[in-house]
Amino acid sequence: MSTGRRSKEKKQEWPYITWSEREQQWKVDARTKDGGSRRFFDTKAEAETYAQQCRVQKENNGTSAFGNAELAAFGKTVHDAIAFYLAHLRRQQRSVPIKDAIAAFLGRMGTRSARYTSDLRTRLGHFETVFGDQQIGAVEPAAIADWLDGMKVSPVTRNTIRRRVASLFAFAKEKKWRQDNPFAGGRKAEIKRIDEPRKKVRILTAEQVAALINIAKEETVPFWLIAIFAGLRPESEIFRLRWEHIDLEQKVIVVDGSEESDIEETKTGRRVVQMKDCLVAMLLPFGRPAGPVIPSGNVWKKLRVDKRRVGFGTPGSETDEEKGACVKLKSWVEDITRHTFGSHLLAACGDIGVVSTQMGNSPEMVRKHYLALVKPAEATKFWAIKRATNGKVIPLVLKKKAA
Repeated sequence: MSTGRRSKEKKQEWPYITWSEREQQWKVDARTKDGGSRRFFDTKAEAETYAQQCRVQKENNGTSAFGNAELAAFGKTVHDAIAFYLAHLRRQQRSVPIKDAIAAFLGRMGTRSARYTSDLRTRLGHFETVFGDQQIGAVEPAAIADWLDGMKVSPVTRNTIRRRVASLFAFAKEKKWRQDNPFAGGRKAEIKRIDEPRKKVRILTAEQVAALINIAKEETVPFWLIAIFAGLRPESEIFRLRWEHIDLEQKVIVVDGSEESDIEETKTGRRVVQMKDCLVAMLLPFGRPAGPVIPSGNVWKKLRVDKRRVGFGTPGSETDEEKGACVKLKSWVEDITRHTFGSHLLAACGDIGVVSTQMGNSPEMVRKHYLALVKPAEATKFWAIKRATNGKVIPLVLKKKAA
């Protein structure tokens, strides 16, 4: 007589084979107290063959063959550990020593500015001193982070060093010498940038800009015009810019800012900058069909001369003659030309999205640094600056409204 209970079925041996409706495959559950895992197969025969292999393995080596109590505490299995270590060994096999990676990376600098290349060589030289003999595919992110944190430098300098090393690791990943780039991913990166003290953004006034482009030498004028009225980054963008990238008729500059854009979360790569009429008019006499916009040679020295002639320089760097004349140089802040452009553009158009696109920054960065820094009247004066062909700046006279 039936008792209402299901008839007894033969108890299934470990590991357990079941049909997965979700996966539409046969599942073998080989988990044990020490770990183990589940695997799926297209046919029951394949599942049974694997299950039999597991039974033999368990009989020979016990449940530890399928897991480890310490690994299980982290939700990982022996198979996970093996896969991780094999990936580590493969990276080492394909990788190269860090000193060789640095040599290859520096060898492809090409059109980068001498100043940027020199700084890169110095920063990576410090990194090579500590890690040079290690394989770049195997060096642990934690070791690099500890090295950075151990430096007795300012947050700004630490982030600069991090950025230079990050460029090396992006190159290594591209060459397949390393599987990942621990510097990439913004705030989720394994090796993060640290917060820097917020500095007050300084800009040039319209009068200072007019004086600078008026007094500048002919070979440096294009640099100042593009830096101030288009907001390009001096080293990574202006010094790599060619006249082929500037279309004076269409009033655009095509910028390839990819040098560090894969690292810095606030920067973008290639972009198109719309030129204002004042910039087009002032650049027109210097335009060429092709070739570099900035000529080779010690341009930085010539730019410093331009700045000093209008009263800017590094504090304490006055010449004896200037000190005797009681001349005090105003401090020239890094990126002051770019900040001048961003703040005056935002005051003129009032659109954070437009300014973000033009500058290659995030909207948050634009809002943080440039919002309400310049009044509309000052922006009107700034965008009215014109440079005459004889090198003299047309006076900034704004028409008064009729009474």
